[in-house]
Amino acid sequence: MTEASSGNEASGGGRDESRVTAFVETFGATLTAAGMQRLPARVIAVLLADDDGRMTSAEICEALHVSRAAVSGAITFLQAYGFVTKERERGTRRDVYVLHTDTWHDVTLQKAAVIGYLVDQLQRGAEAVGLETAAGRRLRYSADFYAFVTDEMDRIIANWEIRREQIRAQYLD
Repeated sequence: MTEASSGNEASGGGRDESRVTAFVETFGATLTAAGMQRLPARVIAVLLADDDGRMTSAEICEALHVSRAAVSGAITFLQAYGFVTKERERGTRRDVYVLHTDTWHDVTLQKAAVIGYLVDQLQRGAEAVGLETAAGRRLRYSADFYAFVTDEMDRIIANWEIRREQIRAQYLD
C-alpha cells in the first residue's frame, strides 16, 4: 500500500493491514477462480484496497512480494482489458497505475457484448445443422438462454446507471 495509506489501525473504522492483506489474497483468489490470471487478479485487489487506487510498479511489487517483471506483465494484461491506465505522477518522472472507478461496469459491458456475439453464433450454428435436428434444438436452446441473459444484462445495466448516479457521491467523495 502507499505510504499515505499504510496506517495500522484495527478499530474505529481504521485500516488494519493484516486484514487488508487477507482481503487482497482472498479477493485475488476469487477473481482467479472466476477465470482471471492470478497476478492481474491480485493487482486489481491491491489497487482496490489502496486509498487512492494509484500505485507505482515498485509499490505493487512491495505489496504483493513479486518481481517488477511479474508486475509489468500483469499491468500489460490489465491495461489491455481496460482495468488500469498509466499516468505520470505529478512533479516526477514516475509512472503510476490507476484503477478505474467504473472498472466493473466497463468489464461487464464488454462481457455483455461477447454474450451477444455468442447468441449470433449459436443461431448460425443451429441453422447450419438444421433447426429441427437434435443439435439444432440444443443450439437454439443455448442461444435462447444467452439471449435471455443479454436482455437481463441490458435491464440490469440500465438500472445500475440510474442507481450509480444516486450513490456515486456517497462512495466517491
